[in-house]
Amino acid sequence: KKLEKFGGAEGMRAFWQKKKEAKKERKKTQNAERKEAQNLAWDQLSEEEQKRRRERALAVHTLRHEQQSELLDRCRINMGAQNLPYIVFDMSFVDDMTDRDKRSTLSQLKFSYSILKKFGFTLRPIFTSFVDKAPFDGFQEFGQFSAFQPRFTDSHWSETVCRENVVFLTADSDNVLTNLSSDTYYIVGAFVDHNSKKGATLDASKKYGVRTARLPLDEEMDVGNLCKVLTINHVTEVMCSFAASGSWAEALSVLPTRRK
Repeated sequence: KKLEKFGGAEGMRAFWQKKKEAKKERKKTQNAERKEAQNLAWDQLSEEEQKRRRERALAVHTLRHEQQSELLDRCRINMGAQNLPYIVFDMSFVDDMTDRDKRSTLSQLKFSYSILKKFGFTLRPIFTSFVDKAPFDGFQEFGQFSAFQPRFTDSHWSETVCRENVVFLTADSDNVLTNLSSDTYYIVGAFVDHNSKKGATLDASKKYGVRTARLPLDEEMDVGNLCKVLTINHVTEVMCSFAASGSWAEALSVLPTRRK
């Protein structure tokens, strides 16, 4: 019925293309009007006020540049450090996902890397069981990796790290994560859950005989009926924030309010 309404597939494509162009034109007009208003407001300022604003803008720019330089220095130091914890993205679950969930997982992994970089790599990233096929083909050439290349391996983490130093993060664990230890590998199951793989991470930890832990959601915040199964990037952000601040309350405050 929809196709009939638009006169076929071509008509529907033309309709949405027209809407897209109209939206683009409206945005262009709004930007021009906003810029004109800003220029008019600027011209009405006194020379003294214009000077103050220029100096304030320069100070903000200088501060941001200094902060960015400090962040890059911290990234370089931490990526080469030998005593920081690792965060391991276990990609061995990929083959059990739909194409849609694979794409979502890829997006979350990219976002997770951006978070790690924002915190100056307080955790060192490793991607294990990596398979270079769609949609993950080319992931190793992700633009943000150019400055700080994470470690990739097609091997399973159980083949590359000492299991005594492993903690598998899973919401199904009876153990609460209270602190982070240096040279410990914190495993994150790299897959989109949608509650369809309940118990998968706990089963994996039992299979390889490693310790497990869950984030202290119940202990540190009023979770109510919030969903306790977090996205890959939310787990990453909480872990990075705690590594930087040492406060679970502060770390968990980054979580959105999501209903079950």
